[in-house]
Amino acid sequence: MPIDDNRKLVPELKELCKERGLRGYSRMRKNQLIAHLKQSDVMNHGPIIQPVPEVSKRTIGVQTERRRTDDYVRRQRERKIEKHERERLREARRKKVEGKRKGKEKKEEEKEKKEEKAKAKKKKKRKKKKKGIKEEETYELQETAWALDGTAKQYTIGGWGCGDANIFFARVKPKVIDLLKKNRQKKVGLTLTCIMERVNIKTGKVETAVPYFHSEAAKMLEATDVNEFYENAVNKIKESIDKYQRKGSNWRLRSVVKLDIKTIAYKPLRGKSYFDLPQELKAKKAIVNMKNDDNQCFKWCVTRALNPVDDNPQRITQDLRTQAEKLNWQNINFPVCLDGINIFEKDNPGIKKINVFGYK
Repeated sequence: MPIDDNRKLVPELKELCKERGLRGYSRMRKNQLIAHLKQSDVMNHGPIIQPVPEVSKRTIGVQTERRRTDDYVRRQRERKIEKHERERLREARRKKVEGKRKGKEKKEEEKEKKEEKAKAKKKKKRKKKKKGIKEEETYELQETAWALDGTAKQYTIGGWGCGDANIFFARVKPKVIDLLKKNRQKKVGLTLTCIMERVNIKTGKVETAVPYFHSEAAKMLEATDVNEFYENAVNKIKESIDKYQRKGSNWRLRSVVKLDIKTIAYKPLRGKSYFDLPQELKAKKAIVNMKNDDNQCFKWCVTRALNPVDDNPQRITQDLRTQAEKLNWQNINFPVCLDGINIFEKDNPGIKKINVFGYK
C-alpha cells in the first residue's frame, strides 16, 4: 500500500527517495519530492486505486437520469416537431374548408342580392310604364365602334325619344364631360341623329326624315376647357338644326334618336433632330438641312432663314446661336408641333408667316 507522504517532512521524504534508489531529489521541494515518490510507486506497483466514495440513492437517480442518450433526446424533439406540424396542417385544412364554405355562402348571398335588385328594378319599370312616366335617368354611354387598332373610337348615347334637343343635351352633359376628360390629346366630334317631321300642305300627309347634325371635329388637348368644348359643339349642332328647319317649311324635331361621340388619336407633326434628305430632294440643291444634334431643328431653321450665309449654311455656329437669342422662344416647347408655330408667330410680330411643307 502506498504511504501518505503529505505528513512527512522534507528530510524524511529525501530518505525515502534514497531507500528506493531514486536520483535527482537533492534540490527538490516537498511537492516535487511527493510527486517523485508517487511516480516511483506507479512504476513499481501500478496505479493507485482510489477508494470509491459512498453514493446516496438520490445521487444514483440523478446519474441514471443523466445517462439518457442523445438519440432519445433527439427522438423526443422530433416527435414534438411532428406533432406540431400535424396540428399546423390540421388547422390549415380546417381554415381552407372554412374559407371555401364562407366564399360559397358569400357568392350565394351576392347572387340573391343581384336577383332581388333585378326584380325590384323590373317591378319599378313596370310601375313607371303603367303610369306613363318616362325614365330620365337611363341615358347610358356605350362604346359602339372602333377602328385603326383602337386609335379611333365611337361612343353612343340613346335619345330615349326625347322631343327637345335642349333638354337632351342638358341631361347627357355630365356623361359627355366625363368622357371628354378621359380623351385628351384627341380630335373629338359630336353627331346628333334626330327624327324630323312635317305635314305636307298639298297632300295632308306627315312626312318624316332622319338627318344627321355634326359639330366640328376639334382638338381636345390637355389645356382645353371641357365645358367650353362641349358648349361650342352643342351650339354648332343647334345652328345646324335651325338651318335645316329654315331650309324647308314646317319641319320640326319629333325626337332624338342618339348622340354619337367620335374620337381619334391626335398626333401633331413635330420637327426633331437632323436626318439625311432623300436623294431626290438633295439633288435639287434648294434645301438647307440644318445639322443639329438636339430637338431644336425649328429654331435653327428659322434663325438661318432670317440670317442666310453663303458658306456651310447647314452648320450650327456660334454666330447662329447668338442670332437665335434675339427671338422670343419662351412659350415654345421642343420639338415644336404645328400649334407651336402659331404661338411663335404671335410672340414674334416681326415674322409674318412660316410655311411648313410635307414630303412622302
